[in-house]
Amino acid sequence: MSGVQKEYVFKISGYTPQTIPMERLAEYLIGLARLLGEPASVHFDKLVEGSTGIVHRIDSEAEPKVRARVESVRAGIAPPEVLRAQRDLDEKLASDNAYGEWAELSGAQILYFPGVRAEKTPEFGA
Repeated sequence: MSGVQKEYVFKISGYTPQTIPMERLAEYLIGLARLLGEPASVHFDKLVEGSTGIVHRIDSEAEPKVRARVESVRAGIAPPEVLRAQRDLDEKLASDNAYGEWAELSGAQILYFPGVRAEKTPEFGA
């Protein structure tokens, strides 16, 4: 484990730490881990208020890799399995009538998940 770690938060609207079901929290944690990669270097820290915030730490040597991975998602050029992880998280949020973001703990948003706020494509009849 690295001595220096940077903290990030995955914010989920629609739940508080007291109301999010444990199984759903576990699903979000798995999805977040798949999105970020570097499994040995990303560590759960705690839940915080303000909807639900999943605070996690990333070891300093892995932090540039994680940031580059997330930036590739934002640009739409990430590998398919990483884009799938982002899409799965967004679909979970939408089904929970929520939206989310991945941000620095200081508040700077890095990746937005529109979830329930996503624009719906109109369906046209025949």
